[in-house]
Amino acid sequence: KYLAKLSRYLFLKDSDAKIYKPYDDKEFKKLITSLHSSDNLVNKKVLSKIEKLFKIEYLTVEDMMIPMSKVTVIDEDEYIGPILLDELHKTSITTFPVSSDGRIIGSVNLSDMKDQTGKTKVKDLAKHEVNYIQEDATTQELVEVFVEYKNEQFLVIDSKENLLGVVNIYQMLELFFDPRSERV
Repeated sequence: KYLAKLSRYLFLKDSDAKIYKPYDDKEFKKLITSLHSSDNLVNKKVLSKIEKLFKIEYLTVEDMMIPMSKVTVIDEDEYIGPILLDELHKTSITTFPVSSDGRIIGSVNLSDMKDQTGKTKVKDLAKHEVNYIQEDATTQELVEVFVEYKNEQFLVIDSKENLLGVVNIYQMLELFFDPRSERV
């Protein structure tokens, strides 16, 4: 029944039964909104999800990133123990940048540190690979680099290669799936 109603609105009334194709995002949004207003074909919850997707499409990495002033960076020579782990658990991040002499040299995941007793240094568990993404990259480009590099976190840089912040896969998932997300 639902599909029959939907198809009645999406198909033109001529004998060719062509599918209506909106010209751009604005027109598509207008079409979906009209489906809601005519016979409540699309409910408000679905409509709000569609609107959220439109907003997400136009976000940049800069809109999603955690600024470096709010990122916990761990020195490579720090010992992993209860004090450090307690501090890291207080954040909402699971992967942390690792530094040496003030330079980011890699990252370490919280789950890799959980069973350490205080005799292990951060550098012993750190992955010495650093991935960057430009601040003006789109959400689509961000998804593509997450898939290509299979890395859950990227450092965000500007056009002059200044380090601005961090963006991770969990922020991206929050945008798409958490109704409480305030970034959209």
